[in-house]
Amino acid sequence: MKKIAVFDLDGTLAHTAPTLAAGMNIFLRESGREEIPYELMKAFLGNGARVLLNNVYEYLGLPREKKDIDEALEGFFVSYGQTFLDAELYDGIEDTVRMLTDGGVSVGVLSNKPDRFVLPLVKKLFPDIPIAFAVGQTDRPRKPDPTVLLELIAEAGSDVEHCVYIGDSDVDIKTAKNARVTSCAVSWGYRPRDLLTELSPDFIADTPKELFDILKNFTQK
Repeated sequence: MKKIAVFDLDGTLAHTAPTLAAGMNIFLRESGREEIPYELMKAFLGNGARVLLNNVYEYLGLPREKKDIDEALEGFFVSYGQTFLDAELYDGIEDTVRMLTDGGVSVGVLSNKPDRFVLPLVKKLFPDIPIAFAVGQTDRPRKPDPTVLLELIAEAGSDVEHCVYIGDSDVDIKTAKNARVTSCAVSWGYRPRDLLTELSPDFIADTPKELFDILKNFTQK
């Protein structure tokens, strides 16, 4: 059975927080609202654009009814479209992904970002590495619902016993556990290590080198 490694994008493969914060502040500035410092914005990230906007609006004391967030989403996406391709891979991640694909492992990306951003960014980050799929969650069950992950595993010709899911958040670990696949947390992303540890993932990597070693062992089993 073919093995498959599925990665979260933000905070796992790439440091996207600066580009999300920049896009949000463009949106706020052009809307005549107060910009938010980057260090504060980081705490609002990790659960998709709708949650990000809800957190930002709460901080600014703005109305947060569904219609308010719905109206703001498209404006934010337009602004984020100016910044998202500036995100960069964490050091060592390219070597890890290349090692997996060279070893015959299918590599996929499952993100909370809308589709319109996921595939272009993944193509930019991995221009010469074959990524099996790069999927956003727009109009699909959202993490930690395992439905999309399970569908992608099946489409890749694999099964849950031969899959590892890698992410930086509690939502990622819960997604892996709900799908009953091997879970690997990374601590360099946007959630505290203590939070990740509490959820008892199968593995925790504190550096890309540790992740490389964990996944190299996965390819050889």
